[in-house]
Amino acid sequence: MLAEQTPLRYLCSMSEPLKKSQFAPIPTDLRSAAMEMLWAHVDGDSRKRLIESFHNEAAKFGEPYWDGLIGLFDSQQLTGVVWLQVHAGSAASLHGPVLLVYEGATAAQFVRAALESKAAESVSIVQALLQQSQELQSKALLQAGFSHVTDLNYLFRNIEPPVLGHPVPRLRFEPYSQENQGRLESIIERTYVGSLDCPQVDGVRSIPDVLAGYRATGVFHPHFWQLISLAEGKGQAPAEVGCLLLADQPTTEQVELVYMGVVPEQRGKGLGQEIVARAIQLAANAGRSRIVLAVDTANRPGLDLYESAGFHVFDERCLYLHVFSRQS
Repeated sequence: MLAEQTPLRYLCSMSEPLKKSQFAPIPTDLRSAAMEMLWAHVDGDSRKRLIESFHNEAAKFGEPYWDGLIGLFDSQQLTGVVWLQVHAGSAASLHGPVLLVYEGATAAQFVRAALESKAAESVSIVQALLQQSQELQSKALLQAGFSHVTDLNYLFRNIEPPVLGHPVPRLRFEPYSQENQGRLESIIERTYVGSLDCPQVDGVRSIPDVLAGYRATGVFHPHFWQLISLAEGKGQAPAEVGCLLLADQPTTEQVELVYMGVVPEQRGKGLGQEIVARAIQLAANAGRSRIVLAVDTANRPGLDLYESAGFHVFDERCLYLHVFSRQS
């Protein structure tokens, strides 16, 4: 959920709609120009690194990686770009649209072209993250069938100072393995019940698809995924109460807290403080300088928890979703 979007303040307006224009996949020789247009709002060096990272990813996945990169061509000239970037787990992100000359109906039609592209065939849900100032792009998304479901706060915490743990740890943390994947899926499904963090997406994808999406975030390390149980009395089996999923981002020297969940019957007991402390400790053990996360602004308990653990808001985005209704 930390991907940058293109502000429409870089676009112009016009009184008449575009003429002699068509949408088409962007050919190989125009991909670099398209990426420059799409990320024009990013500072030069950062933009260069960002575009290089996309080309490096494409080298791993081959030509299908570019299937959702679509251009608006006017008299054979590239005048607009939109990208439906497909991720693991039947999900995608929409970047853009960026048009050199902006017209509202064309922008909405451009978004629909991305949603109807070959890239969208295996996708269940598409997200777009906008700044509040991006009113024109917001209108285009809404006209194309997106819904503004919530806003997200992005928070960070430097690894120093260290987190003080509980005097007597109540929780047992078990690293992920193929053998306990079934248990992890069951735990995640239970933690979604009554969750205040983006409940609109609950049930849209299968739990295996959700896990595939989490796993594809950053660099996956099995010990960064933890199944959490509560120590019971002597002779009693530990009760599973939640999970913690982290993603390593070594190039930026940070760790992303991708998901943290507690089952409904164990909420409100202060377990979250111990789980967050564990997350920060894992990031410190990996030598990273900070930990980042995104949280639904409607999730007041979650925001209070992270703020009490020393996290600070550094950005806010509006989350738009498009859910495909497939005929079975």
